[in-house]
Amino acid sequence: MTLVVLASFGVVIAAVALTHGGSTKVVGDPVSGEALFKGYCSSCHTLKAAESTARFGPNLDNMKPTYAQVVHQVTTGGTGGAGLPPTARLTFGPGIHTFTKSDIHDIAAFVYLSTHP
Repeated sequence: MTLVVLASFGVVIAAVALTHGGSTKVVGDPVSGEALFKGYCSSCHTLKAAESTARFGPNLDNMKPTYAQVVHQVTTGGTGGAGLPPTARLTFGPGIHTFTKSDIHDIAAFVYLSTHP
């Protein structure tokens, strides 16, 4: 079961995803996260909720990353360029685009809630 509490104007006050092993606190606005994901992540990652089917990054629908995993990957720039195919085009990172903490939490909320219905 997933519970998302929203205030008026689409601002997320809290989002909590309950799992079998306990609960995971999710902080962020998944609506904003969807827009950010589509703009910066969908060219590399497959995620049904974003209508993206990409070839380079992991398929997030299959991977079902935890909220903390998404926060970590976006914060550290994914693999930081290590092991990426030569045709990969990073859309964020030093000198390209830097996400705010709020952006990172928004993306993580979107990915987590999309892959843990």
